[in-house]
Amino acid sequence: MLITLDGFSGSGKSTLAKKLESEIPGIRVIKADDFFYQCGEKRDKRAGNFNVRRFIKEVTPQIKRGSGFFIRAYDCRNGKFYKKWIPEGNITILEGSYTSTPSLDSYRDLGFFVNCDRREREIRVKSREGDNYLNFLNRWFKDEYNFEIKFRTYKNSVIVNNYNELRDYICGEKLLKIKNLQVR
Repeated sequence: MLITLDGFSGSGKSTLAKKLESEIPGIRVIKADDFFYQCGEKRDKRAGNFNVRRFIKEVTPQIKRGSGFFIRAYDCRNGKFYKKWIPEGNITILEGSYTSTPSLDSYRDLGFFVNCDRREREIRVKSREGDNYLNFLNRWFKDEYNFEIKFRTYKNSVIVNNYNELRDYICGEKLLKIKNLQVR
């Protein structure tokens, strides 16, 4: 099962995904940031900075198997690839901005969009990024906002405001029955 966890920078996507992974056996997390475009690569305009083509080609076949596997993660800060282990799991959460892209519609089982007040997001990003804060504010906040205005991808997602809402939905009996899954 592939679940996407989208939202604007600083909305809490990574924190929520890590918490789910640590508290619920069978969940594994893949970061969309590991699939950032390299300089000069042709981009899918419906996926922002997320290289959805590479994700589909290299990762989606592995997800269906449920076993652990390595990915070619890209570190955009130093411009290099490295091997990253993804553990076994029956639920894979793809976490990051642009993951609700229409390009993943035929692969995604369920999508969530993390809602968070802009001021709170700015405080979080400033704390996380330090001196790079203004770059995030002037570039990434603007890019993400324009992307959502253009594609309205959140309309195909369940909007959540906090961890409890997200956990209740993922672990809820209704979802488990629909998808015929067991969360151990």
